[in-house]
Amino acid sequence: MKTKDLEKLFTDQDKQAIEVAIKRAEQKSSVEIVPCIIPISDDYAHAYWKLLSIAMFLALAISYFSLGIALLSATVLVTAYITILPFRRRMIGRVFMDHRVWQKAKQVFLEEEIFLTKHRTGVLILISIFEREVAVLCDTQIYKMTDPKTWKDISDKLADGMKANKPAETMLTAIEKIEALVDGKALPEKDLQDNEISNTIRYRS
Repeated sequence: MKTKDLEKLFTDQDKQAIEVAIKRAEQKSSVEIVPCIIPISDDYAHAYWKLLSIAMFLALAISYFSLGIALLSATVLVTAYITILPFRRRMIGRVFMDHRVWQKAKQVFLEEEIFLTKHRTGVLILISIFEREVAVLCDTQIYKMTDPKTWKDISDKLADGMKANKPAETMLTAIEKIEALVDGKALPEKDLQDNEISNTIRYRS
């Protein structure tokens, strides 16, 4: 999925609503919210080897009866992996995908330099399309004021929105949850005119 395809997931109204929601949340505290969307968090090369092993075993087992059926079965298995996303996800495994999404979130957090906010109050919302998962990652100032488990719980609940293929609604819900979570926290004050990080969605390959 290319960048232009990612952009098509959001209408102009969606983009405007997300920017407005971020601006509203940031006016209440020094939090800086960064929305980001990516097509996939890993190439999952290990899954290809896993599939190959299964296909070879299946082909060898069935070839005892018919070589043609064996080759057809192996071809069907490979085709299913390439074309049927739920099958690919099952082959990769939910636990491993979850791990890779969080690893990717940490990478994006560094590459987007979210840690450079004046008060270390940046929050990344990463949506990974293929895995249909969300990772909400915050910087140290906010992290130490909240229960670490809270962020994983929020991310898991937001993933339900992605399972329904609603990235825009998921992003808006994430912003609202962050706003509610930091509300009332003793975060450092900032100049309301000081927007340290752009509110626009990042589309990354």
